Amino acid sequence: MRNRSPRTLALAGTLLAGLMPAYAAPNVIVNGSFEQPIAGNGNFRSFSAGDSGIPGWTITGPGGTAVAIVDTNFSQNGVTFNAADGVQWLDLTGVTSNVREGVAQVFATIPGEVYSIVFDLGNTTGGFVFGTQSDVSIEINGVDLVGAPVVNADPDPTGLAYEEFTIPFTAATALTTLGFINDDPSSDNSNALDNVRVFDSGVNTSRADGQAVPEPASVLVLGLGLLGAAVVRRRRH
Repeated sequence: MRNRSPRTLALAGTLLAGLMPAYAAPNVIVNGSFEQPIAGNGNFRSFSAGDSGIPGWTITGPGGTAVAIVDTNFSQNGVTFNAADGVQWLDLTGVTSNVREGVAQVFATIPGEVYSIVFDLGNTTGGFVFGTQSDVSIEINGVDLVGAPVVNADPDPTGLAYEEFTIPFTAATALTTLGFINDDPSSDNSNALDNVRVFDSGVNTSRADGQAVPEPASVLVLGLGLLGAAVVRRRRH
């Protein structure tokens, strides 16, 4: 796995990029690398909307849609669909549905607390049905967080090229629902999601008088929450 220089989607991301690698708090996401259930060596398993067959996650979208857990040794049309972490990943386009389907997970949060969503998005340009880029929308409690799809357009004709994205948000409720929604066109049959993590920054932005209250943490991390949905990404191969 090789890291290249960070690229940002917003000016705020440039400021925050150097802060992202270290997290003192544990990851609060369950089954973020989609290692369960087991698809089997070189295989995949599909799950329909409303299904709870993927531990920690619920499949969302119109009736009849589906996502699929894919083994890292699965190959098709000359492309090997490798995982970014572990041995499995999630295809948000499913098998044949290719609409605005996705997955969601609910986890406990502290209102006013700043969190970081970190995930890997994979793209391939190989084959003839896998499109040119992977597009995913990020939702918090059903509302789009970024305002536009997060995009990985890395060209890789033989496998999945992953980029790691980091997106901050400030929790508003004691329970938060994080959703990943496929935004690829219907002609694109690959949108790879893997290694999803959420970390508590240890910074709370509210108190009785409305002033920001940084807990023992970097003041710049506090800026992460106040700047909104700045997106930081790193290429991973």
